[in-house]
Amino acid sequence: MLAIHHIVHEYANFVSSAEMTIHGKDIDGAFFKPPLNTHVGHAFFLNCRNLADFFQNRPSRGGNDDVFALHFVLGYCCKLPVFDEWRTRINKQLAHVTYSRDVDSREIDKAAQKALYSEISNTWREF
Repeated sequence: MLAIHHIVHEYANFVSSAEMTIHGKDIDGAFFKPPLNTHVGHAFFLNCRNLADFFQNRPSRGGNDDVFALHFVLGYCCKLPVFDEWRTRINKQLAHVTYSRDVDSREIDKAAQKALYSEISNTWREF
């Protein structure tokens, strides 16, 4: 299936953005400063959502051409409790200008970022 290289690319982006977000620095050891750190953080959350949707066979609003894990492993669908706990907050963080973003604010802290990274990485290995 031709889509596999896209999935591997998405996972590589996920790992890269996770490492940069969690450690706060690039491969040379230089720390990210605003606004770059915000962009890296958003990339991480977007990559988390992309892979969670892939593993949970969850269609996007964009149409019916999404690639899902069950296309590779018949009947595959996983539970991602950490991601599901943070899904709404991540969606609000990603380009959604809403009133609840300010009123219902909940920081996606370092512990949550590490838990998301671990959960999706482990799911990748199992898949």
